[in-house]
Amino acid sequence: MIMSDHGMTYGAKPWLEAHPRGHPVGVGKVMRLSLSHVLQGVRSKVARVVGSGAYAMVWPQEGTHRERYTQEIVSWLKKKLRGCEIYTRDQIPEHLHWVVSSFPLSVQSSMGWSQTLADLSLLFPARTTSTPLPS
Repeated sequence: MIMSDHGMTYGAKPWLEAHPRGHPVGVGKVMRLSLSHVLQGVRSKVARVVGSGAYAMVWPQEGTHRERYTQEIVSWLKKKLRGCEIYTRDQIPEHLHWVVSSFPLSVQSSMGWSQTLADLSLLFPARTTSTPLPS
């Protein structure tokens, strides 16, 4: 059994020591997709994104329009992205073993692709209050 908590897509800068001697490292070209750039078209509907590289989870804004936002984000991503699969929580393939997870959307990189997330306001949303974070 092989398990991974960061997906199985080959990264853009592989760690040589993590591979067996003689393993072909850096042979294939890794294409990068900018999730931040693509999400700009639906930015007002996205609350946060967690992850990059092999996968990312996308949360729509909370509220009464959440289901509609989810579908609009999925439609937008499917239209604008290549090199990945987009799943809603109820569409996650069983072989990924994420069925019980709480994220609404998952963007899974295909082999040879890596996601980047340059817009840190998506990854770490700006705080709207001056209340200090709990320690």
